Amino acid sequence: MEVSDTGKGISPEFLPYVFDRFQQADLVDTRSNNRSGLGLSIVRYLVEAHCGAVRAESAGLGKRATFTVSLPLI
Repeated sequence: MEVSDTGKGISPEFLPYVFDRFQQADLVDTRSNNRSGLGLSIVRYLVEAHCGAVRAESAGLGKRATFTVSLPLI
């Protein structure tokens, strides 16, 4: 499954850490909305618990981000 957004994108420097717990990009709106930085780490945990994989791609800030979830067929 692939999901793309039209948001702010993800910087190349932050992309390797996007699934880490409590990680947030240093953007003003992410910090000011009291977000915990847990959402994508929970996604990774649940997908891997089902023997799957998840990855994120982005061409950088100002571009969209795409998240791909792969799960095995049963």
